[in-house]
Amino acid sequence: VFTIEKAAIKLDLEELEMELIDFGLEEFSLQDEICTILCDFDKFGVMQEKLGSMSIEVKSAECYRIPNDTKTLNLQAALKTLNMIEKFEENDDVQKVFHTLNITDELISELNN
Repeated sequence: VFTIEKAAIKLDLEELEMELIDFGLEEFSLQDEICTILCDFDKFGVMQEKLGSMSIEVKSAECYRIPNDTKTLNLQAALKTLNMIEKFEENDDVQKVFHTLNITDELISELNN
């Protein structure tokens, strides 16, 4: 996943998207003046080189595990799972935690209370 500030892009966003498709672009989105570029793990280096050759300053570049399938749990089980994820993230020996939990509106509502 690459994030780029929109102001750092000198091309039209559609032109940029079309250009990056040949280098492994899977998904391109813009939210709050930040462009997000998703590509397969095996295309990460190619994409990074292409963005560099286009003189586009990347704000961040990280590898994420994005689940193909998410799981919806009942509220109680989802809260327990999130609590366990939080405990893993607090451990200094853990670098990143990935999960397949589907974060539902009901769960978000419960967390905001």
